[in-house]
Amino acid sequence: MATAEQLDASKLPAGLTYQHITASTPAKVSLHIVKLDSAAFIARVSVVKDRLETKSVSGSPSLASWLLADFAREYNSSAVVSGGYLSSFTTLEELGYVRSEKRSLNPRHESWLLNAIYCEDKDFDINYAQTVLPLRISYRGCLQAGPMLVFDGKPQLQDPEKLLASAETDVPAKFFESRRKYVETNQAHLFLCQQKTTLIIGYTDRIALQALARALSNGPEGVGLACDRAMRLPSGGLFVNGTVFGDDLVYRPNAIVVTHK
Repeated sequence: MATAEQLDASKLPAGLTYQHITASTPAKVSLHIVKLDSAAFIARVSVVKDRLETKSVSGSPSLASWLLADFAREYNSSAVVSGGYLSSFTTLEELGYVRSEKRSLNPRHESWLLNAIYCEDKDFDINYAQTVLPLRISYRGCLQAGPMLVFDGKPQLQDPEKLLASAETDVPAKFFESRRKYVETNQAHLFLCQQKTTLIIGYTDRIALQALARALSNGPEGVGLACDRAMRLPSGGLFVNGTVFGDDLVYRPNAIVVTHK
């Protein structure tokens, strides 16, 4: 694999644009993004091809899996990003709703963390999971992940009290506090950003989720992307033309693959 410094953006196909954005907002921000020309490309929710040939439509504790490079090769793609959450890296059991090629492959999961969903068909949509899941069969593919970072241009996750408040009365208080720590701790992230009709796929170096949400928004700490909506994807990697931002060390049953329309 090439390193980030070795990525030759000029070799990307027309309609895909790579950019490295750095800023201090005041948080230090370093974003590696790929912007899709919506007239030419779409980001598909994709799974290992053999899986689509089976009759089962329920989650499996031992799914066939690929590295990002495998997805890129098998789907002839220049850009691939890690897919949904896993409840187990040993059995590769998926966590959250997965739909690919008009087949529902894993059930929905109710959680504050997986409160967002990406769906695609002729176009795409980033929305709150509770809004879109009732309409899921109208899409070609969907992937439940999260949390939501930006909605209607406004950064989410900013109010610790709302983050701690929950109707899940049976959840111990220590788990509520862990939510606060999760969004305030610096770590690497993957994200999807909806900028009007344009989709942006990104990887960021270590930053708190709250700060990332502000950086992606159209607020005063925004870095220029001005996402209308944005959601987090699980940690992993962004594969761009042979270069990986993050890592490609974990085999995954699904990914989001950029393909020609």
